[in-house]
Amino acid sequence: MIIAGNELYQLHTDLLYQLHNDGWIWRYTGPPCSGDSCPGWQRLDDNPRTAEMVAAGRQLFQRHDDGHVWRYTGAPCSGDSCLGWQMLDNNPKTISIAAGGNQLFQRHNDGWIWRYTGTPCSGDSCPGWQRLDNNPNTVAIVAGRSQLFQLHNNGRIWRYTGTPCSGDSCPGWQLFDNNPKTIRIAAAGNQLFQLHNDGRIWRYTGTPCSGDSCPGWQMLDNNVKTVAIAAGDNQLFQLHNDGWIWRYTGTPCSGDSCPGWQRLDNNPKTVAIAAGDNQLFQLHNDGWIWRYTGTPCSGDSCPGWQRLDNNPKTRSIAAGSFN
Repeated sequence: MIIAGNELYQLHTDLLYQLHNDGWIWRYTGPPCSGDSCPGWQRLDDNPRTAEMVAAGRQLFQRHDDGHVWRYTGAPCSGDSCLGWQMLDNNPKTISIAAGGNQLFQRHNDGWIWRYTGTPCSGDSCPGWQRLDNNPNTVAIVAGRSQLFQLHNNGRIWRYTGTPCSGDSCPGWQLFDNNPKTIRIAAAGNQLFQLHNDGRIWRYTGTPCSGDSCPGWQMLDNNVKTVAIAAGDNQLFQLHNDGWIWRYTGTPCSGDSCPGWQRLDNNPKTVAIAAGDNQLFQLHNDGWIWRYTGTPCSGDSCPGWQRLDNNPKTRSIAAGSFN
């Protein structure tokens, strides 16, 4: 429940979205599957150009393969008409988007990073973007609740400090790490995590780099099977190459011992996980989507999952939050 002023609101469903291989976007409305029937989905779009979707808070955005960026305005499809989208940009250089809190960012194929300032497109004019960086080494951006981070192709991690570019000068970045093993970063709330190519997972503890020294990281795991991490609210999850899913319980590594993980599933079909608020979802290679219900594995039994969909067209999932 959410209380705002003297009003009380009750939220009945998870903020979960799925993207199909034909570009269709769906929002989960409940209920879960009953047998082979999975009716709890509402179609939001049917555009075959959709290449990516991201969710943050209660907002949903999509990127098309031509670089167009769109925001969902709240009207689901009616038949073949899907009018609930507002164009925010139309730049063919755009190759990824990231959202956190109430902010939206995009990355171009030349490494330039932009922040949406609130003015949607008018015809072909899309002025609502402010440049934050122009570094060709940038390979990924992630956003937390109020922060933006970028990863370079040499493993360096940077946080945006609030100063946009002025001409070709883009000084608003602070170095957090410089490890060439880094392959992925994840942010949630105000926390930042990184995954190395040897499976090690690290959490940022608050000390930025000083020169070449970057001591502000604490190791949380060192398992070579780790292929993905997902963060939501104050929780961290990892996915192994055998489909096992684990939740971090709060105990960092001590030497080579990393006991702070609890197993939630052991299904080899799992190919992706998504986290939002206190919710965790997984996607299988047959398109089935599952929600974690709160019961961890006991031995080889992992009963804590509820099926939400069984559509083989599903390509990706994204989770929002109520914050």
